[in-house]
Amino acid sequence: MKKIFYGLFIGTILNVAYFGWEFQEYIYYFFEPCQQCNNKEIRDCEFCEDGYQIEYGKNCINGKIAIECEDCVNEKCTKCNGIQESIEDFCFTCNGKGFTKVKIAGNEDCPQIKEPCLYCDAKGQITCTGCIKGCFHCRGTGEKDCFQCIGGKLIDGDQEIACFFCEGKGYEICDKCNGTGDH
Repeated sequence: MKKIFYGLFIGTILNVAYFGWEFQEYIYYFFEPCQQCNNKEIRDCEFCEDGYQIEYGKNCINGKIAIECEDCVNEKCTKCNGIQESIEDFCFTCNGKGFTKVKIAGNEDCPQIKEPCLYCDAKGQITCTGCIKGCFHCRGTGEKDCFQCIGGKLIDGDQEIACFFCEGKGYEICDKCNGTGDH
């Protein structure tokens, strides 16, 4: 009986050692400091500035409202609808003639269109996925951002409507870990 117990004990140790060796990268991952974002676990939202996307209107050149230059010579189009050979075909940007009016930057500044960034839920920071020690699906928080809304509100023109995806909370309970933050 003693020999069976020793055999099971040694077998267990060998199995643990084998799996430890085989999956050591994954084991180290949970104990070593995060290299991706210097162990801060939060990094800047690279798609937006301070949680907002800033866009300019379509008729802008270098931040100034574009105006058509009446005295300038018409500019020859090199492409029509992205195809170089079809300049003879009707092209809206080239007025169907292969030439377009030259636009230049005026004196008036373009209005900035500032919209909340959907990627980081207008917070300006996101959790660093390389640092997560819990559930990857919800970044270890137990909640996941509701990407359809900002702060629980859908923005429709001038109206703010409570988001029906997350019932106005701004986040959803993670379906992978049921709100525990671990899986």
